[in-house]
Amino acid sequence: MRSAVTAFLWAFFVVSIVNCEEFEERSLDFDGKPFPCATNATLTIQAAICPEVLSDVNQWYLSDNYKKIPRCFGIQPIPATLKNPEELVEVCTSKHPDARPASIHSDDDINSLHFRSMSGSLTGLYIPTSRPFAATNLKNFDDTPVDYTPICFPGVNNNSNVFALRGGTNPLQLEPKNFQEYIAKGTANVICALDATPRLPKYYQYPPKPILNISNYACEGDGWQLVAPCGGTPHCYQLLHLGRVGNFKDFFAEFNNCGMFLPNSYPASVQCEMEQVYLQTFTSAPVGIGLYTPHRAWPRLYGNWLYSDGSPFWWGRGNPGEPNNQAGNEFNVWLSPNMRDDPPQYGSYAICKKRSIPKTGPLPVPKQDTFTYKGKVCRKEKPSHWNHRCPTGHDDWIIIESPNGVFCFAVVVPELQLTPYNFNDKLCKKLHKRAKLASFHHDIQLGVATSFFGSDFIVGFVYKNNQYQWSDGSPVNETFWAPDEPKLNSSNAVAMLKTIGYPVSGAKNIDAHTYTFTRGALQTFLIDTLQSNPRVACKIDAEPVTPCAPLIEYKPQKTLNNTYCDADWIKQRFCGNVFCYKRYDIPGGLQTFKNAIEDDFCKTVAPGSHLASIHCVEEHYFVQTFNENTHIGLYIPEDHDYDAKNFRWTDGTPVDFVGWNRFSEAPNPTRQEPMKKQPDGPSSKAVQNKYLDRMSGWSVKGRNDFKAGLCKKEAQQYT
Repeated sequence: MRSAVTAFLWAFFVVSIVNCEEFEERSLDFDGKPFPCATNATLTIQAAICPEVLSDVNQWYLSDNYKKIPRCFGIQPIPATLKNPEELVEVCTSKHPDARPASIHSDDDINSLHFRSMSGSLTGLYIPTSRPFAATNLKNFDDTPVDYTPICFPGVNNNSNVFALRGGTNPLQLEPKNFQEYIAKGTANVICALDATPRLPKYYQYPPKPILNISNYACEGDGWQLVAPCGGTPHCYQLLHLGRVGNFKDFFAEFNNCGMFLPNSYPASVQCEMEQVYLQTFTSAPVGIGLYTPHRAWPRLYGNWLYSDGSPFWWGRGNPGEPNNQAGNEFNVWLSPNMRDDPPQYGSYAICKKRSIPKTGPLPVPKQDTFTYKGKVCRKEKPSHWNHRCPTGHDDWIIIESPNGVFCFAVVVPELQLTPYNFNDKLCKKLHKRAKLASFHHDIQLGVATSFFGSDFIVGFVYKNNQYQWSDGSPVNETFWAPDEPKLNSSNAVAMLKTIGYPVSGAKNIDAHTYTFTRGALQTFLIDTLQSNPRVACKIDAEPVTPCAPLIEYKPQKTLNNTYCDADWIKQRFCGNVFCYKRYDIPGGLQTFKNAIEDDFCKTVAPGSHLASIHCVEEHYFVQTFNENTHIGLYIPEDHDYDAKNFRWTDGTPVDFVGWNRFSEAPNPTRQEPMKKQPDGPSSKAVQNKYLDRMSGWSVKGRNDFKAGLCKKEAQQYT
């Protein structure tokens, strides 16, 4: 059945291209992007977002009921002191400069606003001041035509000049009200609206992908389906039952369960409408995709969503009212049938996706960006927590990666009582000479930091020149204020991270329950009223694990199909080459740090192999499938000081990738690996693939023994 659907989708795509020239008089779009014959590209709701301001508990919600134009709707309280309806414009502009009282154009508009618990609020339909109640005097604040007037007429009089969304009736209606009488109690709201914006600014610049001959490509491994739903190079897809992965099921996208059990794959990213339609054919049950919020951060409606394969999240068709984070822990996105955010336990399957390879000839070799360092040609990579680390010498630093970069954060306790005069970067210098008071530029940064440090720490947001600004001089792209903040505009005030409860506005339906979730936000306090020894957050740029990552030595002539390994070894293609892997129990006579690690026991039990070195993220995920406490080849020589910069691989290759346990459950919930020297001797200088099976990432906190190790060698090519 699925193959038939796949054939239909592909035929539909090709026919759309072929017939394009027959319809030059109108615009043709595919996955929101124009074909070459299209004359314009329009923003669709699948590629649109609304503003998201932490201090505004009345969130914006998307709708495209009016002419398929994506619009954002949200309520705003109306001051009881207003005199006439025209002042509602200022109320909405206080919520957002581009907002106006919302015009209503259909039953769908009314139903969606009612669904979002906006009944009882005023709409953008009004009668100008000094004009009597009459149909000819009706206007919309946004100057759109008055083309929909389901007005409830009982009780209408000449004093009626505004219209509220009336709930509890079937059908829903607009109820005439007198403006001043309606707002007198101080509890009235107005529904505001503004045009949505593209999720990614490059949305309009994406060119159509060419149609390639799918028969020229193949999938490595068994059970994969080869499809190109968005055009371009085909991809391979396969269904994974999450029951196979135990405790990793909870965060299958964040820790890439697909890459563990179906190497080189990731939970699927959705890059066009036809791809989402195709993915929906795999199963009628809820199925997970690669879109997630890091579980140490906080879910949001529009921000904090990432694809595990690094693809841009610019398009997605959601179920009505989604996402909403109703449960407060909805970190994963599922197709059921369209996108919805739900807790980790919602489904039992995920769809995995990976790149196809050419059916014949050598594999394509990616272009490597380079730079020169001390006369060497080095590989230039996008900074990530996989290739960066925090300054060595302290356990206090936490590395955090977000769309705004890779930085290290820590908290310190000042030795003296804080004052406006000593609250400065000097507080952080005991950690590192370049450390400064912490600025935050993405909600993921603040969320992950809070998950390690807890709440009640002061950040470097200071009041200067009549405004709050980051003390390190970085731009203020997001303020993270709690509702009704800042309450103090004074140079004697500091901003502190506090955890507060947020309402889940309009969650699911109007069932009389108030949904809330807990997250952090900034509140202001006078510095001389703080309790003694408050904690202060510090920050520094993360540094590369090596100043010069070597160029990858691709071997495009080697594939899984033309290479072989010895019996009982596992063959996989990673990092531009094909390798063989086998987990060995370490013989009793070799179970010491020197014999097992420093002298590399793999060279004894399997000549030609060595303890596994890991040089790319796909290889890292694969190594996570082996049992806990399996040694890899990373270690610190016994005669060297315990310092992260002293780790090296037993095979002599450079340390250009690190897969430390930094974000999953950890032996110490307030620290990241590698932690400083443990009291159990040289075992803390030897690295294991993971501490426990429910964790993800390398650890030095394993048992004080040397029971097993993972050996690796290059696969041989058939001649």
